[in-house]
Amino acid sequence: MNFILIKEKHKIFKNKALKTTAQNKKYSNNEIQNNSQ
Repeated sequence: MNFILIKEKHKIFKNKALKTTAQNKKYSNNEIQNNSQ
């Protein structure tokens, strides 16, 4: 039971980290586009 809980928490944390990474990529892509214009 406890192990499953930890696994779920880890999954949520991983998803948050992936979302943040995706947002950062999006942001840096926008920065590059703005600089090249």
